Amino acid sequence: PNACNLCHLDKTLEWTSRKMASWYGHKPVELDRDQAEVATSVRWILGGDAVQRAIGSWHMGWQPAIDISGENWQLPLLNLIRTDDYSVNRFVSQKAMQSHSLFSRLNGDDSYDFIDELEPLQQVQDNFLKRWLDSSSLPVIPEAVLVKSDGSLEKAVIDRLIKDRDRRSIMVAE
Repeated sequence: PNACNLCHLDKTLEWTSRKMASWYGHKPVELDRDQAEVATSVRWILGGDAVQRAIGSWHMGWQPAIDISGENWQLPLLNLIRTDDYSVNRFVSQKAMQSHSLFSRLNGDDSYDFIDELEPLQQVQDNFLKRWLDSSSLPVIPEAVLVKSDGSLEKAVIDRLIKDRDRRSIMVAE
């Protein structure tokens, strides 16, 4: 992950490329459609490898990044990671969600255990998304984050990113 998009969570790689080009006087790099239209952090947490998903999720709960890119819009996206293949990513996304002010009001009585079986995790995830959609206090939603202004998710793009996710096994030494 690049440093710019670890704070500017709501910005695309195209935005980053244009900023770098203007600062350093070179041409912007050529990008594919997702790189140009989908916030880089969102591409990392949905379509990246296991480490990118962990880093992206962690930064979505990091206060300096929240201060720069806005608060609470990350919740439905982080919620999607609560059923990730890697338990550490489920743990990191849950912790990141807890950093947002709207989380405690939407969390309900669900008990979330990141090492639980998939079915109970899916139920917690579904219940949270329903409360998110029913919320009367949705945040301002940035343009490129695959969450519509009414709080609903751009499901087709999200499903494609998850389907095409880098699923190589990764071992990270401590």
